[in-house]
Amino acid sequence: MPQQTIEFEIEDNLTVDQNVATFVNKLKDLNPGLAQILSTALPDLSNDAAIDQGQLLDQLLAAISAPLDPAEQNGGSAS
Repeated sequence: MPQQTIEFEIEDNLTVDQNVATFVNKLKDLNPGLAQILSTALPDLSNDAAIDQGQLLDQLLAAISAPLDPAEQNGGSAS
């Protein structure tokens, strides 16, 4: 299976939070679970909030290791 990618560029006229939201919305098309984790983690990281890095890494690994729902992989049509 070819590797899927998303096109995203940081917009200088947007805030960090707006750029993060745009990135997360694009990421939802590839991996909704990963997008959900990053939607919380990225703003915290950009604000230097205290986070459990080990827990975050475990969540990210689980999100990229889990098979995607076939409906999500095929644009909404399960095979």
